[in-house]
Amino acid sequence: MTHAQLNELLLRELGNTIQLSGVIYAGARGVFICMFPEEPIEGRELTILDLTQEDWEKVLRKTDLMETEVITRSPDGTLAKAMVRKSTRHIEHGR
Repeated sequence: MTHAQLNELLLRELGNTIQLSGVIYAGARGVFICMFPEEPIEGRELTILDLTQEDWEKVLRKTDLMETEVITRSPDGTLAKAMVRKSTRHIEHGR
């Protein structure tokens, strides 16, 4: 088990190459890591991210908005980069 800081990760990896794989519960009896059945923990390095309040705000914003860079065509036909927010897309889809 290792410790790391948020700045040691690329923030854009959260939700892309680093996915939600379970939950962690903690109480008087200890810490319980509950992995999804299709996400075995065996063979993986366990890293604890030591987050500050500011780091948590960044993580929550990133995982809530899920901004994704996509390539699209601009009105003049050239390729252009665009930012798509997954949460916005879901809200609009539900209308």
